[in-house]
Amino acid sequence: MQVKSELRRVMLSRRDSIAAEQRSEAGSAVAINALLRDQLNAADTVLCYVNIGSEMPTDRIIGYCLQNGISVAAPICLGENIVFRYINGFNDLEHGSFSVLEPKAHCPAARITTASVCITPAVCYNKSGFRIGYGKGYYDRFFSENKCIKIGLCYEDLIADFSPDMNDVAVDMIVTERRFRRINNG
Repeated sequence: MQVKSELRRVMLSRRDSIAAEQRSEAGSAVAINALLRDQLNAADTVLCYVNIGSEMPTDRIIGYCLQNGISVAAPICLGENIVFRYINGFNDLEHGSFSVLEPKAHCPAARITTASVCITPAVCYNKSGFRIGYGKGYYDRFFSENKCIKIGLCYEDLIADFSPDMNDVAVDMIVTERRFRRINNG
């Protein structure tokens, strides 16, 4: 198994090498896979990152939810933490930390419950649902304080073999362009 920092570098390079057309096709397939899941359609709120660069696209998931009356909240970095704020459309977003689109100041804070679904980004996941992100720990801290349904999005070729750190929190499900994996870590 590789050390997480080295694996992050390798997987980012691999993800960045995926052609834009392939990313778009994968994003469509993931949206279809994710949208077929009861958890997403039954959510009181979908907490969803807004992709940047070579991340798995989320625009179709966000658009579907907004068009179908499902509340959507996007993350914003505040200090060492992320918080989610409701958006009514893509025009409620502006460039913020790390050049990521974040909710504008007028967007209200999301109410997070056990029926909320968090669409979670990662550089890669392992088969047990643990993720390697960008190394800042935002989502792990958020998950340790908020109980919600965690769905990870990932390219199938970026499922890797690594051991989690002590503070890492696994997602409940991983959705790729090819499959849906329910994680059983309990």
